[in-house]
Amino acid sequence: MTFSELILKILHENSGGIKHLDLYVRVIECLRAGEVKDKDFPHISGSRTARETEQLEEVFEKKLSEIPEIGILEYGWNMGGDTVRLKMFVYTPLTGEKA
Repeated sequence: MTFSELILKILHENSGGIKHLDLYVRVIECLRAGEVKDKDFPHISGSRTARETEQLEEVFEKKLSEIPEIGILEYGWNMGGDTVRLKMFVYTPLTGEKA
């Protein structure tokens, strides 16, 4: 399965949308299980160095941005006071337009 196919499968299983971090975790699980065949992703083993983790995140973000069928919604969640937690939601737009 390609990266794009995996992302669309996960979104479909989650009614068309999922939190960005949850999607990242699911992709890591699939990479470890060998379900994704994509030459751009580094080999995933039990533990990674900080640099390997950074490279994986960079590839994940780049590949995610290349999928035309999805949208990424970035928003802030007011945690009270002056604290705002930034979040991202990955989804399949109904109209085909991205936010």
